Amino acid sequence: MQYRPLGVLGVISPWNNPLTMTNKLLFPALVTANSVVLKPSEETPLVIDFFVRITNEVLPEGVLQIAHGDAKTGKVLVDANIDKAAPFAVASSFENTSQICTFIERIYVDELIAGELEHKVVASSRRYQASPWAQNNVNIAQSYAACQSKSHYELPFIQPTDVTNITPYRVL
Repeated sequence: MQYRPLGVLGVISPWNNPLTMTNKLLFPALVTANSVVLKPSEETPLVIDFFVRITNEVLPEGVLQIAHGDAKTGKVLVDANIDKAAPFAVASSFENTSQICTFIERIYVDELIAGELEHKVVASSRRYQASPWAQNNVNIAQSYAACQSKSHYELPFIQPTDVTNITPYRVL
């Protein structure tokens, strides 16, 4: 077996809690010998600038780079490896039964590859079964305290669902 880094990875930093959310993707990429182009939110560029400057003091030159700009700067490349991206996106979305603030909520995709990615995300999502842990073949279950498991009601379980073509909310 031989390990091969993926190469250059793009990380888009959100405005809310930018360091924590960024580091969740950034450091695993770096410790597995990949380079990263980090695009901070235009709302919080200064904290990421400072962070990148300090981090680059201990990294080889060019391993971590920053790309500023608006939403157009962070667009996904159409040559992404969809076969690898789809299962990763699904697994990251269901991580800890989606009960943490750093799970994937949205995936921005160029419309040239959106259909293919959607098909593969749906196929990957179908491998997950949401139910109480006591049932067979369950890989997503509600996290709750042991004392709650003695209750006499069934928790509502919604099977993995992919939602597409969402339009921005508009105030009339």
